[in-house]
Amino acid sequence: MAGAAILAAQTIGPQEIRATTTPYFPKPAHTIKAEARLVEMGVVVRDGNGHPVNGLNKSDFEVWDNGKQHEITVFSVQSAPAATAAAAPAVSHATTGGLAPAPVAAKPRFVALVFDDISMPIGDLFHAKVAAKRFLQSGMAATDRLAVLTTSSGLLLPFTTDKAALSQAIDKVVLRTARKPEERGCPSFTEYEAHALRANVVINSLDAKGLYTEDPQVAGMHGKMTIYGLNLGMRPQDAANGVLAYLAEGTGGSFFHSNNDLDLGFRKLGMQPETSYLLGFIPDPPDGKYHKLKVSLTEKRHDDVQARKGYMAVVTPEEKPAPERRIDREVLGAGQSNDVPVTVTARPDKLENGQPVARVAFQWDAAKMRFQLQDGARSQKLRIVAALLDSRGNFATGKECAVEFALSESTFLRAVSGGLNTSMSLQAPAGTYRLRTVVVEDGEAHVSANTQAVELK
Repeated sequence: MAGAAILAAQTIGPQEIRATTTPYFPKPAHTIKAEARLVEMGVVVRDGNGHPVNGLNKSDFEVWDNGKQHEITVFSVQSAPAATAAAAPAVSHATTGGLAPAPVAAKPRFVALVFDDISMPIGDLFHAKVAAKRFLQSGMAATDRLAVLTTSSGLLLPFTTDKAALSQAIDKVVLRTARKPEERGCPSFTEYEAHALRANVVINSLDAKGLYTEDPQVAGMHGKMTIYGLNLGMRPQDAANGVLAYLAEGTGGSFFHSNNDLDLGFRKLGMQPETSYLLGFIPDPPDGKYHKLKVSLTEKRHDDVQARKGYMAVVTPEEKPAPERRIDREVLGAGQSNDVPVTVTARPDKLENGQPVARVAFQWDAAKMRFQLQDGARSQKLRIVAALLDSRGNFATGKECAVEFALSESTFLRAVSGGLNTSMSLQAPAGTYRLRTVVVEDGEAHVSANTQAVELK
């Protein structure tokens, strides 16, 4: 409360009165609710050589949600700048079926380089770092923002365009053999547990060991064990790639593996495709389940379509409007009531900086207040709203205060004889106002409402 509670010439102890003041805003008479449901998918179409395909239109695509075809309502084509080009923004051409609007600047792309510094062999980690540093020079576009992270330490360098700083951060990536976890198999991930889908993040994975050709050790084994070892083949190595492949597929990314050309891998995964497409459709009402997505081309062709594999149809709980409080109705009303024993007076004043302010004083008749005896103290809860309304009745400013009394018997007796006063201040521009004060006692069982004119100069 702006102003201390005063009892005669003595101050009430802090344990006997608690007050909390907040700005007050009346409940709006009308509420506008808007709901927008749209599922968006970034799509890259590649030919047999892995090159992005351009020149496609909305009619060239089909979208399926849990096996049900949906109409594509949003479609755009985005062209990325070349990696070695000057800092010229990419442009996208968006359409919903009519003429394409003028090109607009594309948003910067954020790429996180995440190195496995726990379980990756030291030789593979070295080659991955060398390929990553080459990518900074040949694959990073002028609009790209890159960050460097590791599985053991998290963020090493936040998103930046500084190639020198990025190169230094990559040099700091070393194998953390001391923190290598026990090998207990690959963890189980669901599409939604990766959380990348909901954040609209695409995960691309690169297997740094390249083309793995190690043969199983069968020397010295008897016949059945030799046959088993030969049949086992590459299965242990393939199993180690399971998480990388699953995260990439589940988020619409790519998994580069079984290839020793890591430079090619970084270019394919890290460079933004020269042409990509953004498709959107209006889904059915959310059901709280995971939905599988499929994007295909209308014509029978062998191009590869890369897109996210699904989304979570999250059900948002319907917000129930808060029950209307009687104190809010009374603030904008005009009626007068005196069910709470309080006298309200107001006077204009100025702050130290010269701004006008209304000083509002509340004088309580303690003898008539409905105190409850609780734990040896006279207890009562009050809620006060003071608001300034302009000449047209429009709300200008206001404060709301919750007051809790827990008066000792001696303090209560002094309050009966000497009086109990509280106050608050309302700052507003100079002008003539209607001051509306409302006090409620015992929840909202008892109400006092008062209106008086006040002029601020």
